Amino acid sequence: MECKTHREDWTGKKSVKAHFPIKEDKVNAFLCGEYTMDEEFKALVEKGKKSQADVDSMLQLANEVQYAVLTRCLQPGTCVAHSDYYCIDVR
Repeated sequence: MECKTHREDWTGKKSVKAHFPIKEDKVNAFLCGEYTMDEEFKALVEKGKKSQADVDSMLQLANEVQYAVLTRCLQPGTCVAHSDYYCIDVR
């Protein structure tokens, strides 16, 4: 899953992309709040595939995405415009 924050050049801020891996069969449960990424990310550290810092960053993003979807009643592919462009894109 990927989260993009697009900022216009005139703001002086750079656009950023952040992402975390999620298995396709877990996406719907994740978006409905029935599944969290905690155990899956913990396994990445235990297997030595990611550092704890990387996992902490991915977990924070996963929690933020899940919270945004649940509290804003978003559906896959829905975008919400703020002063910065914010979009949750589920493919």
